[in-house]
Amino acid sequence: MSRRPHAVWLVDSADPSGAAVLAARRAAVLRAELDSTLVALAAPTSRAPAGSPLAGLPRLSALAGEAHVARADVVVTTSVRTLAAAAPRLPSRARLVHFVHTRPEVELQAELFHRRIATASRVVVPLEADATAFARRAGLEPHQVRAADDFADPAPAGVAAQVDDTPADDTPADSPAAGSPAAHSPAGNSPAGDTAERRRPRRLLAVGRLPAATAVRDLVAALAYASADAGADLADWQLLVAGWGPGLAELTEEVERRRLGERVLLLGARHDVPVLMSRADYLVRLDDGDANGLSVLEALAAGVPVAAARTVPAAARHVRHGQNGWLFDLADPRSLAADLRGLAHPSLAATLRAGAAARTAGSLTQAAHEELRALFGEALAAPPPPAGVRAMR
Repeated sequence: MSRRPHAVWLVDSADPSGAAVLAARRAAVLRAELDSTLVALAAPTSRAPAGSPLAGLPRLSALAGEAHVARADVVVTTSVRTLAAAAPRLPSRARLVHFVHTRPEVELQAELFHRRIATASRVVVPLEADATAFARRAGLEPHQVRAADDFADPAPAGVAAQVDDTPADDTPADSPAAGSPAAHSPAGNSPAGDTAERRRPRRLLAVGRLPAATAVRDLVAALAYASADAGADLADWQLLVAGWGPGLAELTEEVERRRLGERVLLLGARHDVPVLMSRADYLVRLDDGDANGLSVLEALAAGVPVAAARTVPAAARHVRHGQNGWLFDLADPRSLAADLRGLAHPSLAATLRAGAAARTAGSLTQAAHEELRALFGEALAAPPPPAGVRAMR
């Protein structure tokens, strides 16, 4: 009986970035075809809970990590850094598959990318990208590059037990559940429901890496403006930010300057995003650097409406304005505050949540799974890169 091919998925670290989460998710989809191992370049800044696919990953610099790569039939890279680390280590029989998780032009501007990408048998770029143009600029054949979307999976059973230090769910015990349509029914339909509606804090959730000059800073300012202008309509709204990055310091300063420390909670890197998502009234996505916008797909799969800038590619593809979410222009914080006031209206909130629940990502997920299997079938059937290409420095 022939053995299944061994795949090594290289991630920058075990922190819960979109690239790392999707590497674990893709490996799980391919478990019938591949024996997979995730390997990290660097130590994580946060500890993954027991049972997480990102818990206890071997480091590439350690013997275990090197051993996995040495016996790999396919090595999967998820960033320029992992591509640069994998290329000179690639075994003679192995193929390399590279996933682009940033804007394609960002990788195309990196010298390391051009020095190493020739080792790749297949490259996957975000769905919005022109795969043919990318192949030409990267020096690859057109058939080697394909554009594909991310995909969302439901939260695993029991994930709620992994939650720690999340804000307490203060929905009254006798009120509708936070995610139920009744909890978002327009005011006046039920006196008891209306009372519960007003007592439960609304939650905006922002997920993802925080780049320098992050637009989430404008969201903090907009929340302050909207609260002051709209009175009680937004007085109890909370903003939860699950992410980290260069923009975290300036975002912290903005929260402190606006004295919103009790309403804007900076959670850092989180391994329990599906649980946070289930407790949110809206996912907010403003920064467009995450090319495929995994959080947008996950929110819609969970039936959570998305409030996003029109410049976010995933929002432009999947959000139907006024149906399952809300699209707006990032002109300035005061215009964003006007959008927040609109989202606070109970009847609109109910409409958007119902639309998000109706537009699930099931068919998108199934198509992505099939495309993923086809991609790795092609990669394993392709010849390995020549020794001269692997040895390039």
